[in-house]
Amino acid sequence: MPWDRRHQFNLLLDYRYGAGKEYNGPTISREKKDKAPVKLLENTGFTLTVLGGSGTPYTAARKVNSPISASSNLLKGSYYGSRLPWQFRLDLRVDKDFDLNFGKTNDGSVRKAYLNVYLQVLNLLDTKNVLNVYSATGNADDDGYLSAPEWQREINTQTDPVAFRELYEVYVNRPGNYSSPRQIRIGLMFNF
Repeated sequence: MPWDRRHQFNLLLDYRYGAGKEYNGPTISREKKDKAPVKLLENTGFTLTVLGGSGTPYTAARKVNSPISASSNLLKGSYYGSRLPWQFRLDLRVDKDFDLNFGKTNDGSVRKAYLNVYLQVLNLLDTKNVLNVYSATGNADDDGYLSAPEWQREINTQTDPVAFRELYEVYVNRPGNYSSPRQIRIGLMFNF
């Protein structure tokens, strides 16, 4: 099966600082004795997500095919008999809750809401995971066409072989063959 992943792990580590008497984080003392200390990380949480797994299968080819000329594809091994490399990713999220009061309702109770401010870093280590490879080489950025001896005559008969090679390298190095790079998000969530 093309989606068969033999090993996969998802690990979520979450640590949250409480509020009020349950707060156990760092504080800053104030100079005036009657002022309460500042609780720096009150209602703050840190979440680290570790994602990983073995590579999914792909079908390897025995020879390099030309993108210009028609050619047959010969299998190397069996259908989905080869595997992509392992994948690994870390995501980090830091968030802080702010309790908000919006006056009183008709029955005298306090209208409460909270605001959550967060910073999220996806792919924290900027890991370049391989999602797809070329079947003849098993590489994500080289299909083997430019270096294959059987296609050198075809390449050299192009109008400008040097320009053809340079443009072909750009064509073959597809960003979709790799996972997304590091992304940083800042956001707000409001619950009323």
